Amino acid sequence: MKQRRNWAKEFLVFLKSSPITPPRGAGDSLKRYVHADLNPSSWAVFCKLVVIHFVSGALTLFMCPQFGVAFNGSHEHALLNFFRSFGDYGCTLVCGAFFLAGTGLFAALLLRSQDIRVLRKSKFLQWGVLVLISIGFFLSFQEQEQSIPLGLAAAWLVGGLLGGISTFRISYELRSRVQARIAL
Repeated sequence: MKQRRNWAKEFLVFLKSSPITPPRGAGDSLKRYVHADLNPSSWAVFCKLVVIHFVSGALTLFMCPQFGVAFNGSHEHALLNFFRSFGDYGCTLVCGAFFLAGTGLFAALLLRSQDIRVLRKSKFLQWGVLVLISIGFFLSFQEQEQSIPLGLAAAWLVGGLLGGISTFRISYELRSRVQARIAL
């Protein structure tokens, strides 16, 4: 009861006090901060996407090697053997999709709605650059005498782009529906 009286007294003191005008620059600074927070730059969103992709991609390499790069030392995985049943081009396409699908899932779950809005506006640019960086990373581990045919690289790029964007879109839609049901 004593806390309630103190609160009431403090509130009365507040009501009787003379208004204090904040410094002129404080309002402008606050507006800039809020605007920047609600409207992140494409570059800032891409940096977040790269961090998510780094973690997701590393996890993926434990389950399925990409162009001979694997984290568990073995290149024989049940998942890879299943993908090989689709033929060379089908396997490469599905591998690219699988590698970027984890990034799409985690990005949809972890990014803020402001970041997602920016990513959706520039999805082909951001996902395209991410896919190119990824394949460039894998190609840098290839020995010179082991070149990857252009058709297989193109299949991986298409698979990665489709896998990342479609998984991101589906995951974001599911996230939005769950959030809408929770809000009810």
